[in-house]
Amino acid sequence: MFYTAGEVYSIYKKMDELEAELAGMGFVRIHQSFLINMRYIGKLSSYVMVLITGKEISVPKSSPGIRK
Repeated sequence: MFYTAGEVYSIYKKMDELEAELAGMGFVRIHQSFLINMRYIGKLSSYVMVLITGKEISVPKSSPGIRK
């Protein structure tokens, strides 16, 4: 699934392929199922990421790179 500010799209690709296509475009993989555009991160506290839309996403402890 691909979420935008107002719509949802279905994409049929492996996450590794999608991650490679989006490399250098400001996306970070925080979980095996999530690629997040860093411009849309509103807040990061402990292990919860809050997007500018208000949606909260749990960030696994195994993703320390996102906290940099």
